[in-house]
Amino acid sequence: MSVDDYSFPLLAQGLADIIAEGGYGAIGSHGEHHGPNAQWEIWMAASALGPMGALKLASLGGAHFLGADQDLGSIEVGKLADLIVLNTNPLDDIRNTADMQYVMKGGVLYDAATLDQQWPNQEPFGDYYWSEPDMYRDDDRSTDYHDQ
Repeated sequence: MSVDDYSFPLLAQGLADIIAEGGYGAIGSHGEHHGPNAQWEIWMAASALGPMGALKLASLGGAHFLGADQDLGSIEVGKLADLIVLNTNPLDDIRNTADMQYVMKGGVLYDAATLDQQWPNQEPFGDYYWSEPDMYRDDDRSTDYHDQ
């Protein structure tokens, strides 16, 4: 299997061509794989736009299409500052966008791996409400619905 077995290089180059001519683009996913889809879109864009171009697309492009580029999308005085702090530089390797240390949302700093609040107070996140603990069971109970 090779890279030309996939359509992403064509899509990324088409997007790069649009941007080069003064157009706009943004990343977006349908949520099939929460989290990874946005990363994959950034990585795909970097194949044609380079790492900095992909990062601009992911931040400024989305803000533009939301009509909110006066309020978000870049770090500037007076703008909202939800952001991600990375452990490694995405300009060295775009896949470093997945190497997250912290997430800041609404002025609150969270550990990216646990979602525990780090600032202004240290508080554990608590139960992951989207996760069903029973699905991680490791026992010999039947998985047949009719045996329950």
